[in-house]
Amino acid sequence: MGVDIVLTQESYASLCIPSYKESLSCVLVQEYRNGEIDSKGTKRSKTYRRHTIEVRNWAGRSSLDIIGLVGIGRDFDSLRKPENDLSRSYGMIFTAPDVMTKALFMLGMLLGDTKWLAKLPTRRNKTIDTGRNNIRNAARQMIEERKAKMKDPNGEIGVDIISVAMQSGNFDNENLVDQLMTFLGAGHETTAAARQWAIYSLCKHPEVQTRLREEVRAYLPPINVGNPGTIDAAAVGNLQYLNVVCNEVIRFRPSIPNTVRVALKDTTLMGKPIPKNTQIVISPELINHMPEFWGQMRANSTQIDSWALERLKRAVQPATMLS
Repeated sequence: MGVDIVLTQESYASLCIPSYKESLSCVLVQEYRNGEIDSKGTKRSKTYRRHTIEVRNWAGRSSLDIIGLVGIGRDFDSLRKPENDLSRSYGMIFTAPDVMTKALFMLGMLLGDTKWLAKLPTRRNKTIDTGRNNIRNAARQMIEERKAKMKDPNGEIGVDIISVAMQSGNFDNENLVDQLMTFLGAGHETTAAARQWAIYSLCKHPEVQTRLREEVRAYLPPINVGNPGTIDAAAVGNLQYLNVVCNEVIRFRPSIPNTVRVALKDTTLMGKPIPKNTQIVISPELINHMPEFWGQMRANSTQIDSWALERLKRAVQPATMLS
């Protein structure tokens, strides 16, 4: 989607992190109060046995709504309107690849270059291009609307991430479009994937589910339409067992199992020459399963109850969890 926050994350994060603290904590609570997740998110899957609950679609749409409010201060209302243009456009981009696409990708990996795959006139590429163009046009329109509001002397100053980026003056218009496209896309899809794996893990480990529920009920007020309690971000951050569960789920099932970086200049890595423009594949999933970092028992299985946050201080590499 262009030069984006996935590749320039350090400078962008330093500008935008403050808005997370102000916005993110109460967004999901508001969606729950609206009754959408509670009343509609429990529909049974038509594909699997009758006790299976389909969460993928709901996780993606609710995450898009959350990231929209935090990212640009706009409620996309995807939960109530699943066929809205933005939700459908991201669905076009994130469709599962077919067997041929996977085979071509593996060929590209063997050849050391996968960029040519996007240039092939396949049906999938045409669908992705259409979705990307739709999102770019929508992002450009949203940024223009935000600029108009910021020029209004009586308008409110937004604390969302795009407003913070615009106020910094460090991004031109097209770069803001790139940032917004990637932030909305990568942000909501990775979050949705993590939530799905968390739900799956809790279903596989009912004892962890019970303990986590007890902690949440002990330290947070009840959330329902009849009793809309206020949840403070600091209170959520202090839930130690919740942090343990989230960290272990992300460690064992990273939302982005593989990513790519490109060398900007000739360099070396552990004594091996890396020419300029070389694509380097980094695998967080592989790193997160390496026994030398996590121990033989934890490397290939979730060990939520046996893992305390303090163990991170004794990790072989202090930055291990950054993978």
